[in-house]
Amino acid sequence: MNYLFLRIFKRCRWVAYLFYYCVLPIWYFLLASIEWLIYSFRKTSFNLKDLKEFIISPQELEYFYKVNDFEWKEDFLGGFLDFASFPSVMLKKKCGDCEDFAYLSQAILGDDHNAKLCFIYMKHTGHVILLIDDSNNFSIMSNQYHRTGFTNELDAINFFYGEDTFFHFLK
Repeated sequence: MNYLFLRIFKRCRWVAYLFYYCVLPIWYFLLASIEWLIYSFRKTSFNLKDLKEFIISPQELEYFYKVNDFEWKEDFLGGFLDFASFPSVMLKKKCGDCEDFAYLSQAILGDDHNAKLCFIYMKHTGHVILLIDDSNNFSIMSNQYHRTGFTNELDAINFFYGEDTFFHFLK
């Protein structure tokens, strides 16, 4: 998306940077807040606090997603307006894209599993995963699958796009 904005605003790049780093984050926050307001009136049988006590492993969390029919679904306009939903909204919608699943998984597993959000990308594609460190046994969770048995963080991250994968951890 950086390239698109720089191409549109060739002559005045400061406008592109202002738009990309100031206007878009505010717009995404507003969209997520509106979505939260819409879904805050829906009832759900899941409570985030109870799930934190009930689900104690990534395998149980993956089973929870399958049994309760959580599904992958892009955000508005085919991912162009891609924003992260609050975990409570994700529990009510039962659908979301990669960052929604990663944020909810981190909220449920918490610090017990030393779980870190990681944005991985290569050229024009990107993905958000949850990297879990259980006593130097690394595993990854995403909306696509859960894999275990990696010996270090880099092997787990390179699983998606190979050795050319770029990444950074989200906080």
